[in-house]
Amino acid sequence: MNLRYRSGVSSRQWFTSYPRLHLPLLFSVFCIIGCGGAPDGPERFALYGTVTREGKPLKSGAIKMTPVAGGPATQTKINDGIYEFNYENGPIAGEQEVSILRFLEKPEPPEGMSRKDMDEIPETGFASPMPQGGWFFTTKVSADQEMEVNFNVDEALPPKPRR
Repeated sequence: MNLRYRSGVSSRQWFTSYPRLHLPLLFSVFCIIGCGGAPDGPERFALYGTVTREGKPLKSGAIKMTPVAGGPATQTKINDGIYEFNYENGPIAGEQEVSILRFLEKPEPPEGMSRKDMDEIPETGFASPMPQGGWFFTTKVSADQEMEVNFNVDEALPPKPRR
């Protein structure tokens, strides 16, 4: 079958006559075919909330959620007592083990001293130190729940024994 356009050029002649158009044409076809697929892995959920200690927001830290039944764990930063997971990095549905760590910030060094020469530990502003390994909780994540989950580390579970 020989298809001809009004100009009288067959489709095969057109394709071989314009080699600079091959790459963009192929790229467009691959984009159309490859786009819109389902994400790999289980569905994730957006989750946000606050982390407080002794009634004050935890200034800096990290929160990690690990599914009890197995699956991908997820982690995000805590800034000024607020954490946020989105639909790309959020936890999957089910019971989650939650661990929270607080990061200590070193104060600015005195004039003439480098940061690496500082040995002092900054004031924490809290009555008790963070337990080794952080604070632990359990929470459940499901599609029909409100996506705000707040944590008060004063109500944390006892630290897990090390294996």
